[in-house]
Amino acid sequence: MSMGNLALFQGMKQKMDWLTQRHTVLAENIANADTPGYRARDLKPLEFRSLVKETPRVNMAATSSSHLTGLRREPEFRVNEERPRNAYEVSINQNAVSLENQLTNVSQNQADFRLASSLYRQNITLMKLAIGRQPGA
Repeated sequence: MSMGNLALFQGMKQKMDWLTQRHTVLAENIANADTPGYRARDLKPLEFRSLVKETPRVNMAATSSSHLTGLRREPEFRVNEERPRNAYEVSINQNAVSLENQLTNVSQNQADFRLASSLYRQNITLMKLAIGRQPGA
């Protein structure tokens, strides 16, 4: 069994995938800051409950060719478009991207990714210690 099959690592990986996709959406918002009629978008927040529910359990061993294999789905992250009433400011050309807000979101997203990757790294180190291997090896 590899460490990647553990629910803890799969949950952290899914969170980091979500943060990576969110960074792409936020970068698109910043790139379209002058596009007429563009509305800022963001990903639907990732909920812990859905993370736990969607994390697959350990696969069952198929001891017969008539056994069915399980299905694995890639996580689907939905993009929400901010409505003008939620926008901080709307320009004359109906562009509703606030650069200050987007840069704040990018900064928070970056900090969250650093935290998630640090936790991932620390959990791998703890697992290596638990099985008797040196953390640097």
